[in-house]
Amino acid sequence: MPTTDRSSPLALAGLLAAAIALAPAPPLAAQTAAGQGLPGTIPSIPTPRPAPPTPAAVISRSPSPYLGSVPSGDATPGEIPLTLADAIARGLASNLGAIDAEVDVRIAEAQRERSLAALLPQLAGRLHHQTGEVSLVQFGFQIPGVPTIIGPFSYQDARVGLTQQLFNAQDIASYRAARESARAAQWNRDDSRGTVVLAVGAAYYQVVASTARVESSQAQLKGSRALDELATDQVKNGLSPRIDSLRSRVQAQTDEQRLAVAKAQLEKDKLSLARLIGLPVGQRFRIATEVGYAPWTGPAAADAVKAAYAARNDLKSAEALLRAAELARSAAAAERIPAVALNADYGRIGKTLGHTDGTFTVAADVTVPLFTGGRTAAAVAQAQANLDRRKAELADLRSRVDYDVQSAFLDLDASQTSVEVAKKNVDLTQQALVQAEDRFRNGVTNNVEVVLAEEAVAAANENYIASLFSHNFSKLSLLKAMGLTEQGVRQYLDTTTGGK
Repeated sequence: MPTTDRSSPLALAGLLAAAIALAPAPPLAAQTAAGQGLPGTIPSIPTPRPAPPTPAAVISRSPSPYLGSVPSGDATPGEIPLTLADAIARGLASNLGAIDAEVDVRIAEAQRERSLAALLPQLAGRLHHQTGEVSLVQFGFQIPGVPTIIGPFSYQDARVGLTQQLFNAQDIASYRAARESARAAQWNRDDSRGTVVLAVGAAYYQVVASTARVESSQAQLKGSRALDELATDQVKNGLSPRIDSLRSRVQAQTDEQRLAVAKAQLEKDKLSLARLIGLPVGQRFRIATEVGYAPWTGPAAADAVKAAYAARNDLKSAEALLRAAELARSAAAAERIPAVALNADYGRIGKTLGHTDGTFTVAADVTVPLFTGGRTAAAVAQAQANLDRRKAELADLRSRVDYDVQSAFLDLDASQTSVEVAKKNVDLTQQALVQAEDRFRNGVTNNVEVVLAEEAVAAANENYIASLFSHNFSKLSLLKAMGLTEQGVRQYLDTTTGGK
């Protein structure tokens, strides 16, 4: 019987950034804090934000089918553009989680058809040829002068038989239970599609964030190299001590290291996204949808909760599984009810098929269970235990709907504030860097202020990138909590494309 464990919304915890942990922020805060007492510098204080998703938090099973896919096609030369819509479409077609859910539907449908077959007429044809001898002794006849062996003789029989259950309460209830299980599998498949959209969308956002980190690191490296050149010139002209040049060189090399790490993380994130959406092995691609910041434009919390109760496919699947469990218990108890069946056949029998006579039989059977050795009671007890489990799971899921939506809104509000504050910090630290560079260029101070200001800019940029990722991911998680992931991406998240 299908279950909804694979795509339980809480177990998926706001779901899959493609099973990618957010790249850890560089340890810049401590370096920045060291310059808090220096004039002309503005320390970057990391903006508090919801914790980014990790594989353990977003995957209910390990390994999860949502981390894999079935690649299709061959890799093409060069890079292909990959939009968010393209990535989602590929994921829905190739992600292993979606494929597994579709297979579960086919299995449940086969079980339903098998249960239905027990209620339909069963026709069977038979062609029989027999040759044999009969001993009269085995029947107790021994007549003097009469041979004890009769035969050999032969005959042929061509016949069609019909078996029909006229009334069988157990088979009827079993079929209805299988039908509800098939419906549950279909709802679970639809919920799995939402899970895939969430996983692919989060992985796409992760690649966007990693790309921004590379760009930020490149800009940081460019600035530190310019500072290194300026410090070297001032040392040559006797305007600064040699320690300023050494300090600038260390900063430039540190930024080179930071850039190398950011590039490696970007490539790993792209590999993870490719694994989720079934890109051909070795296929290179570039992100073609620039995901920026846009406030949430969907329904408020109260309306979102109502939408979740009406739209969540995992809730519908759990309700169908409960009905299936109730019917399964009825089927187990119905074993005590008498069953009525009809058996009939018609055929031609004779020495050969060319010389036959028509014969038929019609029989009605009534089966009354009198004693089953406790089998029926055990089956009822087992079905009742499963029914109690389904009731508890549904009650828990219903109570969790409000929690999931409210929790997603809290994360969304916090991440939205984080983005706004982080953006202001980026602007302020950029201004502080310009002032620090001017002070150093004019000989007012050494380059310690510039180095610290550069680190503050790097920390502010990282904070903004991480906050933006958290904000976009929170909107995606809210859509999953509402049960509107697949259609909601187009309806509510299109405004996040373009612009930063």
